[in-house]
Amino acid sequence: MFDFLRRSRYRGYIDTLSDGFVSGWAHDGGRPRERLSIEIYAGGILVGVVRADSFRSDLAVAGIGDGKFAFSFALPAEVGDGGTIAARVAKTEYWLANSNRYGTANSPRPGRGGSIPPNWARALTDDRAFREEQAMLGHCWTLLGITPDLEKDGDWFRATLGGRSIFVQRFGDTIKGFENRCAHRFFPLRTSDKGNGPIVCGFHHWHYNRDGHAVGIPNCLEVFGTHPREVGARLVALDIATCGSLIFGRFPGGNTSDSLEDYLGEGFPILDAMCAMPGRPQRLNGEIAANWKLPMEITLDDYHGVAIHHRKRHAKNNEIAYFRFGMHSAHFTGHNDTLASMSVACRENRYVPSDYRIFNIFPNLAVSISNARPYWFCHVQLFAPTSPRQTHHLGWLFQTGFPARERALDRWMRPLSDVIRAHLVRHFTKKIVEEDRRACEQMQTIAHQFEGSPILGAQEKRIEWFEEAYEVAMSRGEAISDTRR
Repeated sequence: MFDFLRRSRYRGYIDTLSDGFVSGWAHDGGRPRERLSIEIYAGGILVGVVRADSFRSDLAVAGIGDGKFAFSFALPAEVGDGGTIAARVAKTEYWLANSNRYGTANSPRPGRGGSIPPNWARALTDDRAFREEQAMLGHCWTLLGITPDLEKDGDWFRATLGGRSIFVQRFGDTIKGFENRCAHRFFPLRTSDKGNGPIVCGFHHWHYNRDGHAVGIPNCLEVFGTHPREVGARLVALDIATCGSLIFGRFPGGNTSDSLEDYLGEGFPILDAMCAMPGRPQRLNGEIAANWKLPMEITLDDYHGVAIHHRKRHAKNNEIAYFRFGMHSAHFTGHNDTLASMSVACRENRYVPSDYRIFNIFPNLAVSISNARPYWFCHVQLFAPTSPRQTHHLGWLFQTGFPARERALDRWMRPLSDVIRAHLVRHFTKKIVEEDRRACEQMQTIAHQFEGSPILGAQEKRIEWFEEAYEVAMSRGEAISDTRR
């Protein structure tokens, strides 16, 4: 009942993860002779429990009881040592520090980003490189829009994916996506940004069903000598999946068949909880006269706050925690939880926010949560590429359903305070977005002069992670192209 009073007494670390074993130690300073049970999680899933009761001489030398507080756990064969591993004291919310699997800003590595190739900026100015890049990225799960825009049967919106025009439409309880071109003469099926209605081509009135098949072809027997279904015309369908209120899509045919949940990994339950939009969110859309990678990377940069956002001081390394999961990464202010603990709590519908969090989902999505006392707001940003030098910025801002430390006065004042709070949150969010936009546009003016690899400090390491993910996506795309050739 009073476990929260004892949390500060716990200490422990995950020290090593190799050859299928996770090892570490844990100790309860309030009950120094007690041997703790440790829950081991892989990818946010509980895979076993181990007793921390083995002897380690270094613990004894450090004055941690009799030194019998170590553990070693054999991971299931399907996990091995390649997944994100976390551990906590059983039946508590105390998570062991995991220096082996999580990057932090505590270990500066000044110097050039060793894994970033010298030609990393080529697609920022080169039209051909940009087109090739987008074609490859079209096979990655990418945010296309939100479910509140598809409330009614037949609602649709237009978007871009992989440099191609596409549209997403609701058919009853199902959401589907297609490339925005008629199979007949390649006329665009959707010529506005959103609407409602059946799929009918405006060039020759070809009519398509929910599966993308041409089922209505005017004067078909006369012109084509057969019936519509025998023509065999079909739209290019997308893979579509949702997470919370977010709609993701990709072109099929990539060399990976992972589901959206597998692609997001530990981030899936987090985004599912954060991005459950209550009604229609506020929108912060605009254009950025810069390549999409520049605004994406500025959201990965914790070093620019003083110069660009006029903060009073630079953040200290020990105030920031970084987490890498798959192609993606996250930044946590404070150390009240870890990526794994947040993922588990969100999956179990019991997460209570404590500080700022931002999740960068490859290739071009940033989702953050911040406090507008006493409530929590989520900001979803999509950096949709339109050309090497232009990005369409879509933003959605809304109050989350996470628990808040409300007072009676807060509840009483909500009809008025919610309106004021939403206005203020929008104002300050827009201010930050505009400051980032101006910085990116200034960088784009000399993007043709970018040579070599950038010099990255400890608070910019997530940029290096992003560029590594980018290289992986490009290599997968090259493999696809080679297969097709």
